[in-house]
Amino acid sequence: VGYEMYCTLLREAIVELNGEEMPESGRAEIVVKADAYLPEDYIPGELSRIRYYKKIAAISNEKDKNALLAELEENFGMPPQKVHLLVQIALLKGLASTLPIKRIAIDTSGVSVLYGDKDFESGAPMRNALLLLAGELREGGRSEEEIRYVTKGGSVPARIAVMIRFMQALMGES
Repeated sequence: VGYEMYCTLLREAIVELNGEEMPESGRAEIVVKADAYLPEDYIPGELSRIRYYKKIAAISNEKDKNALLAELEENFGMPPQKVHLLVQIALLKGLASTLPIKRIAIDTSGVSVLYGDKDFESGAPMRNALLLLAGELREGGRSEEEIRYVTKGGSVPARIAVMIRFMQALMGES
């Protein structure tokens, strides 16, 4: 089960156990073709892994990310690459969820973003962010529904890092 599906199933189970209705999500969907998870040999015990998946899902900024990575290192040793990638994906999701973004898809061929606000796509924050990251990110094409971006780094982890900087620039945090 992938990270997104795991978080969705976990959230639905908790809501169901509490006898509540599932709220409409305002969180951006992140689709990444990569191995990103908490390995059993890194965090033994299913309950411990579930607890850390919840903490990872709550990441919304660099401070949260750094604090969680420090906690993981203190409790379990240096996190493997799969864990670092999972935490980076969670940070990207947290940042994107504060913006009018519905979905970000990242794979070895590039990045595509589905925005929830057409005005945002052509507004000043977008223009400024693209100027700021001109050496790393450029628009590669548009369809009616999404914008495709070309990044300087070709690997999935490099693309995730660029998109994190892009989200931060869109938020005015650079």
